[in-house]
This record gives sequence, structure tokens and C-alpha cells, in this order.
Amino acid sequence: MACLFQQKRLLLLFCLILPLIGFIAAPLEARLFYNPHLTYSCYRLIDLGPTDLPQCCLARDSFPVSLGPRINQKGHVIGNTSYGGFVTDLCNPKSCFQRNGTYAFFHGINNNGLVLASVNQADGSGEWYLWSYVYCRHQETPLPLNLKCLNGGDVHFRSINDNGLLTGARKVKDKEEYMAVFYSPEKGIQDLSCAYLLGANNSGNMVGFESPSDENTPLLYHYRGGWNGFSDEACLKKPKGKIQFQMDMTIAHDSAVFGSFRSTKNGRPYMWAYEWTPIERYFRVRDLSGMKISAVNSCHTIVGSLCGEAAISINMEPPVVLSSLVHGGCKEMTLIEATDINDVGQIVGYGRSCGSLHLFLLDPIR
Repeated sequence: MACLFQQKRLLLLFCLILPLIGFIAAPLEARLFYNPHLTYSCYRLIDLGPTDLPQCCLARDSFPVSLGPRINQKGHVIGNTSYGGFVTDLCNPKSCFQRNGTYAFFHGINNNGLVLASVNQADGSGEWYLWSYVYCRHQETPLPLNLKCLNGGDVHFRSINDNGLLTGARKVKDKEEYMAVFYSPEKGIQDLSCAYLLGANNSGNMVGFESPSDENTPLLYHYRGGWNGFSDEACLKKPKGKIQFQMDMTIAHDSAVFGSFRSTKNGRPYMWAYEWTPIERYFRVRDLSGMKISAVNSCHTIVGSLCGEAAISINMEPPVVLSSLVHGGCKEMTLIEATDINDVGQIVGYGRSCGSLHLFLLDPIR
């Protein structure tokens, strides 16, 4: 009897250890990105109302300005129409803001609730401000940004991190060119002549492209100085042949960079996705069926668009269109692009309903 009991214990132990042996014996890449619980949430679709802005202005990869909706970790949402921007969340209605009778446009919001906004004056000039999300609802006086050192150059900011670091571009005077700029509270505004900047994380790392570069070579630049550029070294396993990196580039909290590049597949033009970790010196290529990447959260969940439909991918796995995950179906709106996602899994973007463009919020159903 004791022998039989011992055999059962050994059998149970073997069953527990066997999956672990398979995991250890798997290739390194499979172990690094192993996810036994790869499941997608079901979402509640919330229509945030129409926007009369063209789709080219709402797209996340629009340059130098992108006016698509954004969301922070607290669920605060910003959006825009041609008349100006608004803030909202699940508990509060939409609220707009005026400065001297002119509506402001909202370009970014950080996790502290600080909203990056611009006001276009009647004479064509523009001013940039920082508002608290709470103050936006009470019409409080904003904090203006001092950009006088740019000698009147046209500035376009795209993002703000939790430390108040802004990234963007300015139009070079008398030229049809743009130069990267960034703003930090301690150093003010600075030019970066060798790059285009598209975003920043809370570590102060800014992501963008080297300039000039025929390939739009990715780079990572820290606002206090120092940068990591993409190279041809063997450990990165850069794809062979001619490649062209695209404008759909985003950066995660751990400084992993996600984007896409145009190359070939079976001798034909094809769009590949990549994850580049400059600090760990790793470059991973994935086939996401041509998905355009718009944003990534701390869990490396990517959102964007796939063949004209809003899509999501967990850890660079094959993407899924978001309309298939909406509870009760998505008959009233065609979801075009998901432009942002937070760590809770809330997603914002834009779609088409009744012939016009609408902004939307997808709230996960627990």
C-alpha cells in the first residue's frame, strides 16, 4: 500500500515537472516571450461623439501634428474637433476650454492629468499651454510655455510625459523642413538638429528618426544628452536588403521601441513589425500582417490598425480586429484606428458611424 502511494506521488511530481522541462528546453526567444494566458478582453463600446476633422489629422502617425484621441492611466480622455479639443472620462461629460474666446486643441495628457494644449490666434500665431485636467473643468488660468527663444518658429508638440517633457518639431524658417524640438521644465526648449522626435516615456527617453537618413533609421535620445542609434551589428539581426522604417513608431515604459518597416516577403513588397530594445541591444521582427502600430502600454499590448480596421496585438502575437471583441457586436460603428491604450486596457480611437467620423472609447468588461 505504501509502495502504491509512493508511485502516485512520483507520477504527480512528474506531471508537474514535465511542462517546466519543455519550457526550459524551448528556444530562448520562445521562453522570453512565453505567455500561457494569451487572451483578449471583451469591450464595451462608448461613442464619444462626432469629429469633423479629416482622418489624416486623427491618425497617430500624422506628422507633425496628430489630433487623434489619447488616454492616460486614470482613464482621462482628450479628443479634438475642428472647433477645438475636449476632455472626458467615464464619470464626466465632455468639457471644452477657451482662451480669450478661442477654443484650445489638446495634443497630449500625462498620468498626472496635465493636458498639453495649443491656441491658434486670429493673426495666425499660436501659443502653447499646460492645463490640469481638473482645472479644465473649472476654466482655471493655464500655464503658458515660454517659446520665445525659437525666434517665432512654428512649433508642433506631439506628447507629454509625467515629468512634463514635451517632444515635437518646428518648421525651419523659410524652408519646407522640420527640426526636432523638446521641452523640459528645468532646461526649457531645445533643438535637436539630427533627428525627428515622435514620443517620450517617463524615463526621459525620446524616440524618433535620425535625420537625414534614407532608411528613417530609428534612434533613442535622452533629454539630458546621449543617444542610442540603430546599427548593422550582427547581434541586432537586422533584416537583409533594403528596408524603409515607417512613421508608426511608439515607445514603452521600459524603452522598448515598436514600429514597422517596409521590405519584401517572397520577393514582393511587405510591411513587417519590429520591437527594438536599445538598452538590451535586441531587435525582433514579427509578421503582424501589415498592422500599423499606434500605441503600446506597459504590458506591451499594441494597438493600431489592420487593413483599415482598428486592431490589437498582445506581445507581438498575430493581431485581432477590435470590432470582433466588442460586446454585442459593433454594428453601429466601423472602428478604423485605435490611437492609444492604457495599462487598464482602455482603448481610444476613431471610426465611422452614419457616414461621419466619430471618436470612441473601448472599456474592458471584467
